Amino acid sequence: MVGIVTFVTTASNFGFGSNFLATWGKTYVIGYVAAVPAIYMLAPIARRLTVQLLN
Repeated sequence: MVGIVTFVTTASNFGFGSNFLATWGKTYVIGYVAAVPAIYMLAPIARRLTVQLLN
């Protein structure tokens, strides 16, 4: 998911220039480092909320 989001935002902001892969790679690493801890923190909350809503 991080790859898709960073690819689309990098392409829309900077286009497919000569340094696209370098820019996208840097953006991907930053996004991944931000997303993984967020997933670990938010997943239990989302599970509990889902159980409450469906039961």
